[in-house]
Amino acid sequence: GDARAADPARHGVYAAALTAIEGLRISDCLLAYAPPCQEQSRFDRAWAEICGEVDRQLAILQRSLVKAGASTEELQEKHGCWIRPGAGDLATSRDVANKAIRALMMQITEDVDIARLTSWAAVRQPVPLLPPMAPASSPWLSYPAAFSPPGACDMFGLAADTFWPSDEPPAPWRDVSGLFSMFPSVDTALRRLQRRGIDLSRFVVNLGAANGACGWGSLYDPANCLLRDRSYNATGIVFEGDEVGLARLRRLYGRSSRVHLRAGFTTPRMATRDVLSVMPHSGDIDLLKVDVDNCDVCFVEAMLQAGVRPKFIHVEITDYVPPDLEARMPFNGRLMGQNACGPLGECMCGSLGAFLHAASGYRLYYVEFVNAVLVRADLYEHVAAGPQLSEDELWRLGWLCNPLRTVTVWTHTTIFRRGGLDVTATMDSKVPVVERRRLVEDLFPDKAARREYSVSVRQLGG
Repeated sequence: GDARAADPARHGVYAAALTAIEGLRISDCLLAYAPPCQEQSRFDRAWAEICGEVDRQLAILQRSLVKAGASTEELQEKHGCWIRPGAGDLATSRDVANKAIRALMMQITEDVDIARLTSWAAVRQPVPLLPPMAPASSPWLSYPAAFSPPGACDMFGLAADTFWPSDEPPAPWRDVSGLFSMFPSVDTALRRLQRRGIDLSRFVVNLGAANGACGWGSLYDPANCLLRDRSYNATGIVFEGDEVGLARLRRLYGRSSRVHLRAGFTTPRMATRDVLSVMPHSGDIDLLKVDVDNCDVCFVEAMLQAGVRPKFIHVEITDYVPPDLEARMPFNGRLMGQNACGPLGECMCGSLGAFLHAASGYRLYYVEFVNAVLVRADLYEHVAAGPQLSEDELWRLGWLCNPLRTVTVWTHTTIFRRGGLDVTATMDSKVPVVERRRLVEDLFPDKAARREYSVSVRQLGG
């Protein structure tokens, strides 16, 4: 989890390990589609490029990571990259590659203090008791440049405190990826607004509260964190349809006078009605957070059209679609209460571009892996700091260039990869936007034909 803000002395080791791991994953995919699935000459060129990069990175690691030596030596004895170009049994190559990946992951995470993590889990603190964020001079890791669209991540050798206001020190926190973030968390940004003289309503809306937990990684939920933070003294309304999560939410808020609990699945119209019935009359709430996996952008639209004006909007996005495209599916009432998203995750939240189009009067604050944070335009100058990046740059920094983009198992991109489909081309700005629009639309051709899925080009802002 510490790797993105790594110890400067080990930055090269982290970068080499992550590049080698990704190269081995790509080689596994490439070998699975070896000739006759594709032209031999094309395969040979790609194979030589990928394997050459893996070999270069392993040479760096073998000088630095003694404990990983046995696994990497076996890799070079049995993997197709070293036997001869394109050779090697797929199962054997995959087995030795997985062993090497595990060994490398153990090496690059050996600094994590397991005792402190265990202590944090026991007392359920919102931020784990880990060493402080790396100093400002420490460069942050990104997805391997060797496997990125050309130039996509070149500008992101940024320091750990790049986007923090100069008058306050960084407060370490881990976002949904599990890595330390270089941006302020939502609660930090809200407190900054208060220091700037902006009144806080201390009212929060959480559509998809799960079990009410405030943690990090997949458990990070800014709305839950605000509601659990006694110093913030928040009120609000939470929605959850899953019975497992509801059991804990009922224990937390079943008798609460400050948090309204809505049990069961809902629609954009019903959720908006419920929010309007309990929110401050001004509509100026602090946070709207949406994660329902069923046209999340429809919920944002309904709330804003009804006059709800949150200071911040926190949403899950369809990660592989860049902000110059709007991709969305309509709300589907048939999916309420069902795990019916299909093997490729056909329950679409909405792309970043779709949310930016729907949220008129808002600006993109940052992209937090598979989530995005929008801030009301009249408040942007109070919380913005560091270089003013465009929407595309913020998306690339937060998602495309995140070192865990193809590693974390629950992202849309890795779901497609497990299905045998690499969606990287949809994210490559060198590919004309009209062509990328067609590629994104072709992911769900049946839905597009039934007008249950639309993809359009939008003008970038920011």
